[in-house]
Amino acid sequence: MAGIVHWDQITSGSADYGMGRRLLMGELSAVCRAAAISGAQEILVNDAHATMRNIDPEEPLERSRILTGHLKPMYMMEGLDESFDAAIFLGYHGPIGSASVLSHSYSPAIIWEARINGRVTGETGLNAMVAHYYGVPVVMITGDDRTVDDAAGWIPEARGVAVKASITRFSASSLTAAEAVELIFDSTQKALEEIGQPPADAPATVELTFQSADMAVLAGWVPGVERTGERTIRFRGETGLEAYRLFVMVLFLARSAVDIR
Repeated sequence: MAGIVHWDQITSGSADYGMGRRLLMGELSAVCRAAAISGAQEILVNDAHATMRNIDPEEPLERSRILTGHLKPMYMMEGLDESFDAAIFLGYHGPIGSASVLSHSYSPAIIWEARINGRVTGETGLNAMVAHYYGVPVVMITGDDRTVDDAAGWIPEARGVAVKASITRFSASSLTAAEAVELIFDSTQKALEEIGQPPADAPATVELTFQSADMAVLAGWVPGVERTGERTIRFRGETGLEAYRLFVMVLFLARSAVDIR
């Protein structure tokens, strides 16, 4: 979101979390209002950050249902299927290793690097596999400038909306909240006026490098997962959905190693 540059702004219980939550709700409300004006009959909002209890249920979101809470079988892409006309990735960031603000790939405590078919990816590429499997175009992505640049290779059908320009991983030149809300409102309407065709679904080989060898050991317990090094694994999905499901399974298993002492 515009104005977000530190973990304290996006971590429940931290001093600035309330501010971060207000920034989230402002941009999210702009998307829902614009989509409703553009004719959307139903909007499904998946709260997909951290413990996934960030969206304020008391705030009005037009024509929306909210998916909230953790342990969703399809994680960030829970609820999506072929019945949807469009998807929007709101408040995204670049892959871990990039200078994008707060860059990480699902979990910075677990994943050191992720690749799809040999190319480094973050959440944009991983999540796009599910949307494209269902034939749903991702019509817009918002975030910093590096996120928008990265997204062009994964979701070429999407309108990229940069609400800030990364300086380092913890600093940015940002629009104000009001400017970002106005930009996102206008961009949502334009994106829904010109919905394009998504890339076709295709097999995907996913390679993950973990923060520790223990995580790779646990991930290797999953059928179809090949251990390729001390901290690395590889697996293949014949569809994007299959690859993503394997990724989620591996992620949850590897997470259990974080607490091992």
